[in-house]
Amino acid sequence: MDAVVPASANFPVLPSIGFPYQSTFAIEGQQKFDASAQFAGAFQKPEGQLIAAPMDHSVVPQQGSNGGLPYRLSTIERQELELARRRAEKAAEGKRANAAQARAKRRASRPRPEDRPGEQGEGGEGSNGEEDDLEAKLANTKDEKEAKRLRRLLRNRVSAQQARERKKSYVSNLEQQAKAHEQSVVKLEQKVKTLERENNMLRQIIKNIQNPGDRSVPDAP
Repeated sequence: MDAVVPASANFPVLPSIGFPYQSTFAIEGQQKFDASAQFAGAFQKPEGQLIAAPMDHSVVPQQGSNGGLPYRLSTIERQELELARRRAEKAAEGKRANAAQARAKRRASRPRPEDRPGEQGEGGEGSNGEEDDLEAKLANTKDEKEAKRLRRLLRNRVSAQQARERKKSYVSNLEQQAKAHEQSVVKLEQKVKTLERENNMLRQIIKNIQNPGDRSVPDAP
């Protein structure tokens, strides 16, 4: 009968150790895993790598083979970053200034309220208020997509306003033409009445000439 061989003879039991300082794990064969060395190596500074500093605006996180340690910007890089930031702010101010100038031009080109009779009755003041709101939002927005959307809405509102003004001008012109035609009709009616009276007088005169005994007096014109 074969002898029973304990399991620990070929598979030694791992020793119970504390958190990985000054200990090694025993595994099968001659290979050993030095936990303390691996633990310490994880915190060693790679050769040529800058030491991480407290997070500030000059530190940029890096991802890659260096383990994701932060990278401190040099003086030249900080200057370039500051210059780019100033350029972005200047460009934003330029956009706001251009929007303000365009808004001033549109306001100057609008007809005055006294030159637009009936404008308030058809939403004129409401339209102007909406345009002012859109212009204010366009001046304050920094999102390019939102700015495009607001510019499109503003163009549509301006186009609608111009269409209403053209319609009012056309209707006003038609009303003036209608009044002029009515006056012409009145004058023509008066002229027709005058011609009828003159025609009646001439008929009576011819009748008196043809019949001398009839001396009826024609009606006065």
